[in-house]
Amino acid sequence: MEIENSEKNGAVSFAELLEWDVYILRLMGMPSMIGIFSQRELNGKWWEGGPVLIICGILITICMLQVHTISRVFHDEFSYVVVIGASIVPDLTSIVKIIRLWTKRVELYNILQGIGVMWEFTRSTHSITTEMAETARRTKLLTKYYAIGVGVMCIVYMIQPYSLTLADYSNREINDSFTYSANVFPFNFPYKIDSFTVYIISVTYQQLGAVAVCIIWASCDTLYAQITFHVSVQFMVLANTLQEIVNNCGNSCVDRKIEIELKNIIRKYHQLFTCCNSIQIFFNPIIFFSIMSNAISLCCCAYRLNTNVTNGHWEEMPKEIFALISISAQTMIFCICADTLTDSVIMLTFLAFY
Repeated sequence: MEIENSEKNGAVSFAELLEWDVYILRLMGMPSMIGIFSQRELNGKWWEGGPVLIICGILITICMLQVHTISRVFHDEFSYVVVIGASIVPDLTSIVKIIRLWTKRVELYNILQGIGVMWEFTRSTHSITTEMAETARRTKLLTKYYAIGVGVMCIVYMIQPYSLTLADYSNREINDSFTYSANVFPFNFPYKIDSFTVYIISVTYQQLGAVAVCIIWASCDTLYAQITFHVSVQFMVLANTLQEIVNNCGNSCVDRKIEIELKNIIRKYHQLFTCCNSIQIFFNPIIFFSIMSNAISLCCCAYRLNTNVTNGHWEEMPKEIFALISISAQTMIFCICADTLTDSVIMLTFLAFY
């Protein structure tokens, strides 16, 4: 395959490709991740764990309220239990994800830094093809659009309490009392709310939890897509180099030069597999809990969608549809990215042995 100059094929810097993903990590309370692009060691501040603890505290509180509600309505309102189940499983998974990101932030930092060094070196040697550069831009757009989609779903959940409250207020009779029962997350308040101020505080607390879930899911999913893409590119570059050696081996070339190139390929191959091992160790728990959560959530959302259509509860439809789309998109991201990385390894293996 012909290798074109990186300036001509539009291969941009690693910092430009991952600026969005690192920005999301910084929103989660890890501003020191910006050091990835400057190739310095991770120098986290003592206060960086504060936002993580706050997020975990909010989500744990919400999960406890949901479990409490399930214990009270399990035998009487099975449909409501399904709704809570579709919410509590992703919430628990979000807690696992942010704890994983925080406790293994050094490993993640080193993975991203190593990939960044490989990408910049590949650019400097003009080994990036036009197709690779275009795929890099598409991957960046995909991660950005995915994060925006998750954000839209989050907004749907966040504005629902206000829309339902306003609808209830406009439809009530003059002498009817007004109840504040609409939530961002499905659970029953363990205390009575008879004040608009208390209701706003309760809803705002839940909205913070919804924003946290949105950021956590977008961060982990987009990072996985970006990391697997960059490792795949490095395997494809090695395959192109090996193919070039095979094509030119019949010419009058110096055996010593071929020997050096093959040693470099073997060294980079070992380096990439070490990187793959680090990626596997880091993402395995995240992917496992995400896939399990998606399976349960898909079943619950499908059940709720069917129930809402049957009973004519059309106001619940946008939330359920967005949830189904987001869960399906996340599952596809994990599967497609893993397949792409596997195919790039197989391509290099085929060239080496066949």
